[in-house]
Amino acid sequence: MSSFSQSLDWIAQADDAVFAMDVADRIVIWNKGCERLLGRPASAVLGRRCADVLCGRDLNGNVYCVRNCPVALQAREMPQDPVNAFELRVQTPREGVKRVRVSVYGLASVRPGLSSLIHVLREADAAPSALEQRLAVEARLGAGPDGGRPRNPDADPASLTPRELDILRCLAEAMPTSGIAEKLAISPVTVRNHTQRILQKLGVHSKLHAVVHAYRNQLI
Repeated sequence: MSSFSQSLDWIAQADDAVFAMDVADRIVIWNKGCERLLGRPASAVLGRRCADVLCGRDLNGNVYCVRNCPVALQAREMPQDPVNAFELRVQTPREGVKRVRVSVYGLASVRPGLSSLIHVLREADAAPSALEQRLAVEARLGAGPDGGRPRNPDADPASLTPRELDILRCLAEAMPTSGIAEKLAISPVTVRNHTQRILQKLGVHSKLHAVVHAYRNQLI
């Protein structure tokens, strides 16, 4: 893959626990891997601040996850100094405190206000996944999520239909096209057509940033 434009597809298809947050540090994507690893369904975390969900502490028990997170700042504002993977102790509903390894990748956008961060989580003793390795390569290459293309000047987010909003909500849960089609009882081709119209109306060029835009503008 040559750019971050397919990041949401990676998230939907990955076995990894992956979530994304917008510039306000609100969680806008939460995949099935996160649900399994941390025991929290997407419906319980989407739209909430990352620090309020993870409530992570370092290995000495000190509070690590806070609002205005310095790690998020580094990932967004200091691409020349990438965030190193780090370990957290996270409280889970079923298993109590769990040790997880976290890798963070900044995804800038050509459209102001739509930058986002991808978090990949794994068991503390597990080796880095193929997804982490690919994201690290993309980050080093400096590929932008929208391929450097300008926004659509005719974008009209107010014209999203109820069906398109349904699909946006499914995308926020990192559902693949096939899963959306099954849930909404429509064909995969129809899902793809709706998704393309959503991108055009919002003036973005990736599904990930369509979801970020939707949360930022309270469309979902």
